[in-house]
Amino acid sequence: MIHSMTAFARVERSLDAGTAVCEIRSVNSKNLDVVVRLPQGFVDKEEAVKKAVGSRISRGRVDVALTFEGTKLSANTWVVDPDLAVGYHESLCSLRDRLGLNGSIDIGLVASAPGVMKLVQPLIDVEAIWPDIYACIEEAVDALCTMRAHEGA
Repeated sequence: MIHSMTAFARVERSLDAGTAVCEIRSVNSKNLDVVVRLPQGFVDKEEAVKKAVGSRISRGRVDVALTFEGTKLSANTWVVDPDLAVGYHESLCSLRDRLGLNGSIDIGLVASAPGVMKLVQPLIDVEAIWPDIYACIEEAVDALCTMRAHEGA
């Protein structure tokens, strides 16, 4: 059976920890070239993804993009560095006085200074959710192979 080299598959899977989306695109190429893009925290899983693709596809350029968005329960949180904020405020007040300027230093100015407020993403237990993520990847590879077979028929 002749298979098309060009195909696309997208699989979305809802997990307790969030939502995983795997998109795979393939185009014609003499050899197998698998390019993987993974979210932060999943980088050490690149070889497993390449192996999942290589077990089913023997040639073509295959781009795999995995995204993972945590649930609202694991939403990002703001962390404030109060010592840094005090330091900025004191420095700005000192500068204002030295230059003989009027006015107050408002919270918006201090809060917008670099490092005073940081958005921190929660740590995800990658190992705990990896079996579900891997199943999502395998499902996307299956869908890609089905599309390649259908397009080549």
